[in-house]
Amino acid sequence: FHYGYFVYAAAVVAQHKPEWEQKWREHVFTIIRDYANPSAADQHFPVTRQNDWFMGFSWASGIKGAWTLGRNQESASESINSYYALYAYGVAVNKTNATLGRQLMDFGRLMLAMETHSADIYWHVRNNSDIYERYPYKIVGILWVNQGEHQTWFGTTPYIV
Repeated sequence: FHYGYFVYAAAVVAQHKPEWEQKWREHVFTIIRDYANPSAADQHFPVTRQNDWFMGFSWASGIKGAWTLGRNQESASESINSYYALYAYGVAVNKTNATLGRQLMDFGRLMLAMETHSADIYWHVRNNSDIYERYPYKIVGILWVNQGEHQTWFGTTPYIV
């Protein structure tokens, strides 16, 4: 998800300097394809490397979890930002290549909508939640495959979560 910061920065520069975008497009696309590749025909990168289409959100450690508790997601905000960056880059590309720009914008919007909806469902705990029956907190810090934790990688202090 950290790639989203780079793609967003590229989108901002590209919005003001289309010639810069055209010069660096191939490099920016390599970053995009690594985390938000929309093409199953791509032989170098998997389709949406971290995204779980069934759950509707991205796993920080990818689809194949490497932790004792399995996959996890501790930063829905970073994944949301990365998909917004994809959309923003599409807006910039749209100035010089309408077809490609529209594809990036549409895919960014789809991924952004899924990630935002899932963050609302899985990280914001409602009073009569069907998902978290005995979870005493209003927010989840780290979501694992089979449990939510009220903590972050930085600690359990309430203002951190």
